[in-house]
Amino acid sequence: PYYLIVLMIFLALSNELWSAGMFIDGVYYATISRNLSIGYGSFWNLYFTELSGFFYAHPPLAIWLQSILFSAFGDNIYIERIYSFSTFIITGFFIHLIWKEITNKKYASYSWVALLCWAIIPLNGWACSNNFLENTMNIFVSSSIFFAIKNIQTEDKKYMFISAIMVAFAFLSKGFTGVFPLSVYFCFFLLFPEIGFRKMIIKSIQIIIFSLIPLLLLLIIQPSFFEYFVNYLDIQVLE
Repeated sequence: PYYLIVLMIFLALSNELWSAGMFIDGVYYATISRNLSIGYGSFWNLYFTELSGFFYAHPPLAIWLQSILFSAFGDNIYIERIYSFSTFIITGFFIHLIWKEITNKKYASYSWVALLCWAIIPLNGWACSNNFLENTMNIFVSSSIFFAIKNIQTEDKKYMFISAIMVAFAFLSKGFTGVFPLSVYFCFFLLFPEIGFRKMIIKSIQIIIFSLIPLLLLLIIQPSFFEYFVNYLDIQVLE
């Protein structure tokens, strides 16, 4: 029942989720996703309107994922809202898993406390209602943190590699704002110094290298990625 209460509180704070109209950024992303679902533009050449042309202001992964729902369920204003709400459900699930990993077993069932603290942040309800790219990015950020913690606890390299791939996906969803999980081992060291400074440095370097691998592979097998990335830097980062 505590988790249900948290969900109800979050829905109450996201009260604009099912109403008509969104913040202009969310309208852009929904429009481009809908266009992509009906054949206007492509993954590396997102299309907004005939007047504005192609959209390079943000990486395409989150918009492409949303377009899958438009392809499956058709053109409806509630598609982007269902998608946006789903991203918060998935992110909340990873917050729950992270809590279980880092707390004492007797407190494992209290993850609803962490979820409540997260749900009552006003910005989260607003972002959920307005279809922001950060919503998708949060899935990859939270999952990256979870798998990094699993790597620390098990020393299994596969968890670090999965964590790094999630960082790459976060970057492909929102750009450089998605790469802050690369600091996860440093933050873990500040909270739990017993991990050791040397080990923290080695793991931090490793996750940076692993996260670059899928992006470098994209550059090799998808020349359009390089063009998109240059346009993104020019339009969104450098200006």
